[in-house]
Amino acid sequence: MLLCGIASAEYIYSTKKTEHPLYKAAGWVTARKFGHNTEKLFKIRDVSKAEFRDEFTIGLGWGLSATILENKKEQKDLLKLISIVENCPIEHREKIIEGVHFSFSDKVTPVLDSKFKTDFDKLILPLQIK
Repeated sequence: MLLCGIASAEYIYSTKKTEHPLYKAAGWVTARKFGHNTEKLFKIRDVSKAEFRDEFTIGLGWGLSATILENKKEQKDLLKLISIVENCPIEHREKIIEGVHFSFSDKVTPVLDSKFKTDFDKLILPLQIK
């Protein structure tokens, strides 16, 4: 028991602290939980610290994409994601799209089918021009 306590204390004090809060990850978690309700997503975003809202919004895009496209292969799943992105407030859409792109990075999990990224870009471009 004592050894466990010592090891835990050593881990706590030797773990490097982050330079700032992990708002991108918080956005990911929020989107996984409330992705079906974009109005609620952006109410939560609006109460986060102002200087981290863009990072949080990128996390929302990442979480929406990961939730909808994880283990999926069908075009209808991509169309569902695009529909949700289209229903996001226009002023936040650029950061949401940035988060969707981030979700295809080899640095994050789940690993998504890269074919979806190409198709997403083709289908989302007309929305960005509006």
